[in-house]
Amino acid sequence: MQINLDRLTQEQKQEFLLFKDNEAISSIEQFVDGDASAIFFLIGKQAYFGFCNGKLSQSFIAAAKDYREKYGSEKMVGPLNLSTYNSYRLKQNEDLPHHLMEPPYDKELYELLNSHGEIFESYVTYEINDFDKLLKWSEQFDEIDDSPMTENYDLKVIDGQFWLDNLERFYQSADQVFGENIAYSPISFETFKLKYGQQAAGLICPHTSRALISKADNSIIGIILNFVDPTATNIKRLLIKTMGVHPDHRYMGLSFIYLLKEIIPQVRSHYEQAYLCLMRDGNLPSLFAKDISQKTRYYQLFAL
Repeated sequence: MQINLDRLTQEQKQEFLLFKDNEAISSIEQFVDGDASAIFFLIGKQAYFGFCNGKLSQSFIAAAKDYREKYGSEKMVGPLNLSTYNSYRLKQNEDLPHHLMEPPYDKELYELLNSHGEIFESYVTYEINDFDKLLKWSEQFDEIDDSPMTENYDLKVIDGQFWLDNLERFYQSADQVFGENIAYSPISFETFKLKYGQQAAGLICPHTSRALISKADNSIIGIILNFVDPTATNIKRLLIKTMGVHPDHRYMGLSFIYLLKEIIPQVRSHYEQAYLCLMRDGNLPSLFAKDISQKTRYYQLFAL
């Protein structure tokens, strides 16, 4: 089906053109109703919607359910713009200002999906302003034996140059580290490079970004990748954005504790505020960090 790109915002056009040829996508259709539009697509047997624009209404809900039924999918999940490498989820908090790399807030769309669907997955971002509390909270980790990590893995500082020099290694590790994420599908290295190359390198915080490297084979099996937020003009803000470890190397959460222990003193030394971004609500890292949040932002994926 021909997609009318004029229906998309400039950012959406870039996301669509980068990912439209992803081999995992077996069907793609555009919904249009007056000034409103969205895109429906299929990955495997799972149907999704994304690229939502304009004032969507009951006609969108009906069309989404028709698409889901046509392809025998149990649920229609979104909003998600073709890939988890792109924009997805909706922000719930109206009162908290937008920050870099944050999912959008759209009150009318949120209310429409919430009234006609169900929450498929929830995510949280914790805002941390009290670094003394953060440091005290981290003291609980001092008593935990992390020798399985120190004996088997090295930590390498990630700065912009290391990121670019090892971009293909990070790309190769992404499938294993993040493959469990909802709607994750492999992408080409060229797409990864275009999306996360030079532009991302310029935002990386070297004080708090680390690669977890296996001593056995020198492979990257984990990452904590954090960014300076240039939109925070009156405060030094860190976005603790991407943290993941290969499932075979997590040691029941010990790997995440090991990474956090490494960076927390650096966060306190170099920043005035930190956001622990977009953790799946209820998973181990989010439960660990819940007590240190001064404000919590909520985000949802919906199912129709």
